[in-house]
Amino acid sequence: MQAQALNVCPACNLALLLKNKPNFCPKCVKFLKAAYCPACASPLSSQQQKCPKCAHKVGMPSVCLDCGGDLIYQEYCTRCDLDLSHRARGLVCPNSACPARVQESLVYFASKQGLEIKGLGDKVVAQLLRVGLIKGVADLYTLQKQDLLKLEGWQEKRADNLIKAINDTKHTPLWRFLCALGIEHVGKGASQILANAFGLQVFNATQEQITKLKGFESTIAAAFMGFLQENKELIKTLLSHIAPTPPTPNLKEPSTGGFFAGKNVVLTGTLSQPRATICQQLEQQGAHIQTSVTKNTDCLICGDNPGSKLTKAQSLGVQILDEEALFSHLD
Repeated sequence: MQAQALNVCPACNLALLLKNKPNFCPKCVKFLKAAYCPACASPLSSQQQKCPKCAHKVGMPSVCLDCGGDLIYQEYCTRCDLDLSHRARGLVCPNSACPARVQESLVYFASKQGLEIKGLGDKVVAQLLRVGLIKGVADLYTLQKQDLLKLEGWQEKRADNLIKAINDTKHTPLWRFLCALGIEHVGKGASQILANAFGLQVFNATQEQITKLKGFESTIAAAFMGFLQENKELIKTLLSHIAPTPPTPNLKEPSTGGFFAGKNVVLTGTLSQPRATICQQLEQQGAHIQTSVTKNTDCLICGDNPGSKLTKAQSLGVQILDEEALFSHLD
C-alpha cells in the first residue's frame, strides 16, 4: 500500500492514517490506496485515480488491505482533538488481531516513543512475525538467542545485542511502559501524569480518579480504562517480565544549580545503564536532552562505540564526558 498525498489535520498537520498506526496514535486515520490495480495488478502511483493500463477506477477500500476486516470511520484528530466529524474522513481497521496493527504496535513498543529497544525496527519486527518467533509484544521477552541465530542475517553479536536491548527494558520507568502500550490519547505527557499520580497502582486506578487529574477528561480516562479491561492478560504477562520503575515519591523540581542545569546534552554510544534512566537523571538535574549534536550542544555523554556524534562534537568544540565523569556530576 502507498499513502496518498492528502488529508492531514488542518489544525496540527498530523497525517491522518488509514490503519491504526501506534507510532502516531492508534485511532489516527490516513488515506491509503492499493499499490496495484485490483483488476490487472499493474503498479499504481499514489496519485493515480485510475489504472493507466486497463482504466479501472481505483477508489478507497471498504475493507482493510491487510486483514480483510471491515473498516470504520474516525471523527477526530487524536493529537489535538479537533472535531473532524463534518469532514470527509478515511477508514481505520478496528480488528486488534489485524497483522498490520500487530506489527505497528510492536514497532511502536520498541521505538524511541516506547521502550527504545535498539535493533528492533520495522524490518526486524516483520521478520520475527513472518517466521513465527513472536505474535505480540509479550513474546519479545521469551526470545532465545539460538532461535535468532537460525534466521537469515543473524550472527552472534547481533543476536546478543537484541537480547540485551530487550532485557535492558525490564526496569524501564513506569511512564515509558505506559506510553509504549500505545493507548489512544495516552502519549508521553499523559503517561508521566498517570505515573506520578498513581505509581504502580495506576493499573488499579478508577475512571473517576483518573478524570480528576489535571488535563484529563472523561474521553481520556475512558480510553485508558477500556484498554486495561480489554488487555488484562497482556498487561499481566508483560508485568511478569517487566518491573517498571515508579517515580520517586515527592518528586523534586528539576535542579537549577547543578552541573547540567540549563545545558543541552546529547548521549551517544553504548552506556552501562538504559538510556532512558540516564536521561531521566539528567532531566532531573535540569538538563535538556537533544537527539543530535549541534552548535547549541553543551555536552556529549560518550559511551562505548560512539560513532559520528563524537567526531562532530570534537569539530564543534563541545565538552565531552565519559560515564565516570557523568556519574561524578550526577552524584
